[in-house]
Amino acid sequence: MPIHGISLYDYAAGSSQRGAGIPETEIFKALGVEKPQWDEADIIWQQRIQEDNEMTVMTLFSQYFGQIEQHPKLGSLKKESNGVANANMERAKTDEKFFY
Repeated sequence: MPIHGISLYDYAAGSSQRGAGIPETEIFKALGVEKPQWDEADIIWQQRIQEDNEMTVMTLFSQYFGQIEQHPKLGSLKKESNGVANANMERAKTDEKFFY
């Protein structure tokens, strides 16, 4: 169930883009939310992940995090080239230990 209209897919994609160095303001604008909405959704999604004993939410989060290019609103956001950040994002997609 989305939080302030932020689905788990949106949250994972937004988290991925934040990690890639995309400014939060661009992410919020693309999703049509404000910072307070994102902040509350961030807290609640983290709680849902932690409370999910079957790891279903974390599994989906991880899957969506690695599929950022497919997200209809956030997949096209790009930061100016940053070799280290880009390399880390690529590694996180395939290296589970590095991701965690």
